Amino acid sequence: MVELIFITVRILLLSDIHTGFQSGFPDIWIKNESTENKPDDNSLEDDLLLKLKEIRSIDYLIITGDLTSSGYFNEFKMVKELIDKISKTINIDKNKIFVTPGNHDLNRHIIDLCKIDQDNPDIYRDLNFRLFPEKDQTDGKTKYGIIPHSYVYNDDKVQIIQLNSISCITKEGQDRGEIGNKQYSWLKEILTDDLSNQYRIIIFHHHHLRNDPRPIIPDLSVMIDGPRLHNLIKEKGADLVIHGHKHIPFMITIHENDMVHPYTRICSGSLSVHSKYRNMGNAPNYFHIINIEGRCDKTKAIKGFVNSYSRRYKGQWDIPTWSSDEYIHPIQFFGPLFSKEETIKEIEQFILSQKHLNIILLPKYQKIPDSFKCWNVIKLNSFIKEIAKEKDMVMIGEYPTDVYLKKK
Repeated sequence: MVELIFITVRILLLSDIHTGFQSGFPDIWIKNESTENKPDDNSLEDDLLLKLKEIRSIDYLIITGDLTSSGYFNEFKMVKELIDKISKTINIDKNKIFVTPGNHDLNRHIIDLCKIDQDNPDIYRDLNFRLFPEKDQTDGKTKYGIIPHSYVYNDDKVQIIQLNSISCITKEGQDRGEIGNKQYSWLKEILTDDLSNQYRIIIFHHHHLRNDPRPIIPDLSVMIDGPRLHNLIKEKGADLVIHGHKHIPFMITIHENDMVHPYTRICSGSLSVHSKYRNMGNAPNYFHIINIEGRCDKTKAIKGFVNSYSRRYKGQWDIPTWSSDEYIHPIQFFGPLFSKEETIKEIEQFILSQKHLNIILLPKYQKIPDSFKCWNVIKLNSFIKEIAKEKDMVMIGEYPTDVYLKKK
């Protein structure tokens, strides 16, 4: 396959650090009188920095919000010290660090003033945002957006667009994000740029589409204007859309018929939140290395893979062996994607070629086409289960381990 561009980019992705009372780690935990939470793990900093020392050649650091638990000054001071140590460990310039605000980075005592003085709510939002670390614009590559903490950054490899999904939050208990009309119009102008030689990455905190591929209850925390944002990205084009908010990591390449080209969506999960606040229970903490390898000529999709490092209770940061306890495959591919129909057709053709056997061993995960691997592994397994049911067969095992289909 011919490559339009072949530029290697490596991104360290972190999110939902939650310094303060919601942290599970004693070195970034602060007591809160309203809760009895106590750290339930060992030091975050020592083990994390040790693991990051082993990882070379990071080009960009992206942190997608919820740096703090409550938006207090002492929490921001603590997380800034941690980010400084991380950036020093991976030897990255400050202009290549991107930090979006999350709903927990709002000081609700300040936000409450928006309700009292409804004619001037922006005054109090700006007061809160002054606590949040501002990005340096003196590098000549970064331009401020229409609202605080929105930016567009360009260099010879990437265009990174940072959106602020919390700027419309003005009341206690409101956690759903929103881009808002002003920021939407600004983004629409930015997306007209021709990026034939760059990768376009859009980052924000809240998820714009439903997050979990195996939902058991309605997702009530999707961004208010998320579908509108998705439609704009479909129309104008982006390569990666990265967010946090949900503490469950998730990755999928989205390819719909009316899109300019596919884009890959990544939810990073949480780096260090207390186990009590990890959605759906037993999800471990995560950080990720995104590896972009090039752009494909046929679909215009970028291709690459994500290494996901997880840490369970008092364990070590590592790329784990796949198990049903993991919420994302430790090495997840993205890139050109077969449609669901094409994928099912290919699997059915293989089964047909083996129809004389009572038990069929599907190709090992490492041997299946890249366009199969780019499906979220949970989705891919659901396709196989669907085929097995139609053909009156039993599916034994799940990708990425061995998968058998047995005639009933």
